[in-house]
Amino acid sequence: MENKDKIYGNQCGSDNAFTRKARLLQSMYRVEIGEEEGVGPTKASKQKYGNMISGGEVYGKNSL
Repeated sequence: MENKDKIYGNQCGSDNAFTRKARLLQSMYRVEIGEEEGVGPTKASKQKYGNMISGGEVYGKNSL
């Protein structure tokens, strides 16, 4: 991840090009609306990802 992208949080390293771009756009959206990074992809996960919004599944904010 480049330095300019660090504000968007952790990104999954194994994504293909399309998924990587989609997750980055979702991360940019999260930053724009002022939400915190969420943890995932499962409830047992400990890793935060920039494309996930903390509590987004409850409030319906986890999608562009």
